[in-house]
Amino acid sequence: MVQKQWMAHAKDRIRYLGRYKNSELKLDHHLISQLNHLKEFGYVMLFNIFEAYEFQQAQIQYKLELEEKLNFETPCLAQNKIDILKHKVLLDNYLRYTPHQYAEQGIAFTKSEVSSYQQVLDEFRPSSLKTYIPSNDLFYKIWLHPMVLNIVEAYMGLRPYLVEAYLRRNFPADHKVMNHFWHRDTNHPDYLVKAFIFFFRL
Repeated sequence: MVQKQWMAHAKDRIRYLGRYKNSELKLDHHLISQLNHLKEFGYVMLFNIFEAYEFQQAQIQYKLELEEKLNFETPCLAQNKIDILKHKVLLDNYLRYTPHQYAEQGIAFTKSEVSSYQQVLDEFRPSSLKTYIPSNDLFYKIWLHPMVLNIVEAYMGLRPYLVEAYLRRNFPADHKVMNHFWHRDTNHPDYLVKAFIFFFRL
C-alpha cells in the first residue's frame, strides 16, 4: 500500500514537473491581501482589469459562433424527444450518460438535424448548448489574465494550466438535474479543482 502511494505521488510530481514553487510569482502586498481574503471568505473581487469593449467583443464573437455558425457540441440532449415514463431511468441517472448514449436512446439531436439556431430551440428544446471557444485571443486574454492566474497559483501552490475551455448557454429545463440543481463534473480522469469566475459590469 505504501509503495503504491509513493508511486502515485511520484507520478504526480513528474506529471506536473516545473509547476511547483514558481520563483517568478511575487507575493506583493496587493496579491497577499487578495489571497488572504480568498482564504477567509472564499472569494475575491477584482476591479477594472478589463475594459467594457473587451466583453462586448467577446459577446459578439460568441453570438456569431453559436447562433450563426451553429458551433455547438452534438449529439445534444433534446427535451422535446423525452418521454418521462419511457426514459425515467435515463433521467434519474442523467449525469451518468454521455451525449452519444442519449443519441442511442433517441433523445438527442445531431448536427445533421440542425438547420438554424431558432429551429434547434423550437424543435428540440435543449437544456444547454456547449460551444468550445473559437481561436480568438480575446477569450484567452480574459480567462488567462495574469492577475487571475497569480491568485490561483498563490492559493493552490501550483501553476494553473488551461486544459479545456468552453462556453455554455443554458435554457429552462423541465427536470431539476438539467437546471444544474445538482451536478458533478468528470472532465479530468485524475483531478479536478473548479473555480468560478464571475465578471460584472458596474
